[in-house]
Amino acid sequence: MTLLEGDLAASVIERALRRGGDFAELYVEDRSGFSVSMDDGRVERPQLGHERGAAVRVVLGEATHFGHVDGLAEEDLLR
Repeated sequence: MTLLEGDLAASVIERALRRGGDFAELYVEDRSGFSVSMDDGRVERPQLGHERGAAVRVVLGEATHFGHVDGLAEEDLLR
């Protein structure tokens, strides 16, 4: 399963480097989880969750910059 098309990932990295970075990386995550709370042996709150997002790290000289976004919409990734 591909979370992000290669062309879009390349555009995000190129944009980060165009602003002056020496190095840039993109991290994309798709995570699901399930948790259950119990009280005296009774299930109290079953919860199911799903999250998607991305982060970009840009290194410029000795400085490191980091940004993240919830979701994987193209307009958000290129912001």
